[in-house]
Amino acid sequence: MAKPLVLIVDDDPEVVKALERVMGRAGYRTLLAGDTDEAREALAVNEVDLFLVDLVLPSGSGLELITGARMRDANLAVIVLTGHGSVQSAVEAMRAGAYDYLTKPVNPEELLLQVERALENRRMRLDLESLRGRLDERLTGEGVIAVSPQMKRIFEMVDQLAKTDITVLVTGPSGVGKELVADAIQHRSNRRDGPYIKLHCAALSEGLLESELFGHERGAFTGAIRRHAGAFERAHDGTLFLDEISEIPRATQVKLLRVLQDQRFERVGGEETLQVDVRLIAATNADPAEQMRAGRFREDLYYRLKKVQIYVPPIAERPEDLLPMISRFVSDAARAYDRPVTGVEPTALDLLLTYDWPGNVRELKNTLEGMVALAKGDELTVEDLPPEIKDRVAAINPTSMIRVPVGWTMEQVEREVIRRTLAKNAGNRTQTAKVLGIGLRTLHRKINEYELK
Repeated sequence: MAKPLVLIVDDDPEVVKALERVMGRAGYRTLLAGDTDEAREALAVNEVDLFLVDLVLPSGSGLELITGARMRDANLAVIVLTGHGSVQSAVEAMRAGAYDYLTKPVNPEELLLQVERALENRRMRLDLESLRGRLDERLTGEGVIAVSPQMKRIFEMVDQLAKTDITVLVTGPSGVGKELVADAIQHRSNRRDGPYIKLHCAALSEGLLESELFGHERGAFTGAIRRHAGAFERAHDGTLFLDEISEIPRATQVKLLRVLQDQRFERVGGEETLQVDVRLIAATNADPAEQMRAGRFREDLYYRLKKVQIYVPPIAERPEDLLPMISRFVSDAARAYDRPVTGVEPTALDLLLTYDWPGNVRELKNTLEGMVALAKGDELTVEDLPPEIKDRVAAINPTSMIRVPVGWTMEQVEREVIRRTLAKNAGNRTQTAKVLGIGLRTLHRKINEYELK
């Protein structure tokens, strides 16, 4: 993959040469321009990734250059170079889309740090645009985003299981989308035109749960004024989804086991044996094996359910799904609430990607819906983030984190860690060595080895 292309625009040849040298040593490709005409020509015939421009040019305005360049490429990364007397115009340039501005004379380490951040923001914006264009390809028919290898494998299993009537147990932490996996199996199965009954076992008392599962006869208990068909009866020739099945009391588990074995049962208070044809999908956020060892879940029922087990991992174990989920949920919420929000600005996106999402997909979706409903502009910003996310990531500065591309050598990783730590400590080698836990002599040798002067 080609290195990012940086266009340097400055009317001082010495400044241009110095910037070219700094960019070249860092591995960037460069184009040089001394005035606005040369800059426009370079932008017209090249796919520039980053625009490094002086605002004060003899042949025209750097601000006009930035405006024109971003009309051509809205995601172009721009860093402004300014003298001490033109900070106000630099702020105006940032309003026009520049990422940041640096005051001359430019510190090379600070420049490289800002260039890296600006390019990372550009990559994020391009990723989001690409995801919006291709999101349907990444969605299952049930709206589940399956980008990560783990989720792709799950939906390969879903396709296989849908062709059978085998019992499936879906496990994973709360909020990961276990019910959506169950929906996917049912919607793709040959029972998709039959009834699809859902029952959340944790929400019902023992007596009510048994009635909801198997039904009851009139007069079976106080308040039973008419016959009631239970979930198994209503799901005949279709699918029954039992959520939080580990919450079923042991006495009810015995009756459930019988239904799974021979598809027969009696209503509560009844003597007639009913025969049904029901495909069962169950889910739990508890570890069923641990529940079994603790005596809360029958061993025979566990193994009857566990013919096939699908584990849905939390967001933390499938980070590839996070960015497309953010894009999808923001788009869905904007449409549902008729809001003009089209995306997330880079700093807020960084914080959303940094947050660990203990509530998983459910928390992510609800958070973004709330942010979209209350947003004041067409992009979600840091100000739109709920306090709990700001507080959780307060100790983490995303711009100080290092993102290591797959394929880097250990030497490249070490060089980047040393370079970024030096920059963070304003070039103080003693402090840098202390932070890195290495000797000062070792640091000096590494600086020379990696040409970090």
